[in-house]
Order: sequence, then C-alpha cells, then structure tokens
Amino acid sequence: MIPFLHRLAPESMEENPLWLVVLCDMMTNLMLFFLVMFVFTRQDPKAQQELIKTFAVQGVIERPEDRKPDSIFEYVAPPDIGTTINGAFAKAGLFHTVSLEQDEQSVRLRLLERVLFRTAEASLSPSADSAIALLAKILKEMPNEVVIEGHTDDLPIRSGRYRTNWELSVARSYSVIERLVREGVPPERLVAAGYGEFHPVASNAAAPDAMDRQGPRKMMSSLRAAEIRAENRRVEIVILRRQEDQ
Repeated sequence: MIPFLHRLAPESMEENPLWLVVLCDMMTNLMLFFLVMFVFTRQDPKAQQELIKTFAVQGVIERPEDRKPDSIFEYVAPPDIGTTINGAFAKAGLFHTVSLEQDEQSVRLRLLERVLFRTAEASLSPSADSAIALLAKILKEMPNEVVIEGHTDDLPIRSGRYRTNWELSVARSYSVIERLVREGVPPERLVAAGYGEFHPVASNAAAPDAMDRQGPRKMMSSLRAAEIRAENRRVEIVILRRQEDQ
C-alpha cells in the first residue's frame, strides 16, 4: 500500500480515508456482479446456456481419462523374441526339437545333441537342417547379438578326432555358426562359446552308478544315467536382449 499512499496529498488523505477507498472499490465490484446477474435473468434459456459454457472449466482443464493418444505417435511394443521363436517352431511342427528359457537379459534356445549331431561328432546331421534353417530365418530378422554355446556330458572321449569334451563343444558351436552364416545370418552378430561338461543342466554327479545295482534295478539305473547325460549334451542359442527389447 505504501507506493499508492505516497501519491496522495495529506489533505486528500484527510478528506478520503483509506477505508473509504477500499469500501468504494468493493461496492463497485458488487454492483457489477449484480448487474451481470440481472442481465443473465433477462436472457432467454439458450443465451443463458451459452453464457454458462463461457465460464465452465470442463472444456479448459484436460482430464487424464479423456486423453487420446495420437495414432501417429502411439507406442507399439516390439514383439517378444521368445513368443516369436515359439510360434515359428510350433507352426513348422518343430516345437518338440527345442526348449526355451528367457529372462530379462536373454532368450535361451536349447537344441539337444540328438537333433544336431551324431555321438562324439561335430558335423551337423541331416536331421538338423530344418531346425537350423528355421532358426536362421528368425535370427536374420533380428539385430540382436547371438552366442552359440556348445555343451557335453562328463564322459571322457576315448577315441576320435577330439581329445577333450571342451574341444568337442567348441567344434559343435562353430559348426552351428558356420551353418547360420551360410543361411544368411550376419557373422558379426555371432559368438562361439564352448563349455565342455562344466555347465550341465542336470548334474552328472546325480547319474546313478549302475555297477552298484543288480537285475532290473541296474537296468533302470543305467537308463536314468543315460537320460541325464543326454540332457547335458546340447547346443544353446543365447539371444541377448537389447534395451528396447526389455
């Protein structure tokens, strides 16, 4: 109030005290308000509705539930890698040849030895052609990096061109990579890895020793041991997720 008061002469302040200025201002506002209300009552209903819309806030304030996404910029989530692979293998009738696991970092596709290789060999068998061709078709459409992991069981190699399980696992990984590149997958996105018997999915130590049993129990134990080790002889295709895939 000080900047306003210093403009008034002292004699003016005595004739028009401050409270009177405020009162006159308030009375003026009240007069204008009642004048507007009077004009409102004299209008027809249609004009009244238009005046009400003028002071309505619903059309000015945006409510979240009324917000509609712009169809041009609407976000569309990328298709899930695991769902794409499962659907492709199921459609081709090859779902039984693979198993799939996925987490936030990767999608892991597991192909058992019997699908890809003969025992103690690293050359792909004819039965692997359809699975590898389908896998290559899927990977060609994805920009993700892919790690090809070779795995074996813990039985030592006693003959053949490979001296250790580790060497065999690397050779099998390379055979799969070579075929994928031949099918058109960019080689710069492929990585070979061989783990030998050191990353089993089922513990080789859990395979029962058939020599300690007799008769039918011995046979059942031997079959179980073979099944466990067969699960560990595999190639895993690890598709690394990118940030936008998560």
